[in-house]
Formats: sequence, structure tokens, C-alpha cells
Amino acid sequence: MNNKSKKISALYLVFMMAVGGVCGFLLTSESIPHPDNLSFNPGIYYDYDVIFGIIIG
Repeated sequence: MNNKSKKISALYLVFMMAVGGVCGFLLTSESIPHPDNLSFNPGIYYDYDVIFGIIIG
């Protein structure tokens, strides 16, 4: 991997982290309306992770 592709990969990673941060902020600050019954329960894994793991595995 040359220096230019490393730089592009790093910039892409930083860009995606920024997009994820903005989306997370908008969801948690209630700037975007969402249903009242929508809840995020933090844990070691989420239900959809198990489903994707079964599909891919």
C-alpha cells in the first residue's frame, strides 16, 4: 500500500466517523422526530448483530 492510498484510507475513515457522529447526535438530540417506542438498549451485542452473524456465517 503506497502513501497516497494510506492517506485516502485515513481520510475516508475520519469522514465516516464524522458522518456517524453527526447522525448519532441528530438522533439523540431529537432534531429528527422518531417514534416514542423506539429505544436503544446498550449491551455487548444487539439483536440484529446476531441475525447478520447467522446470515453471513
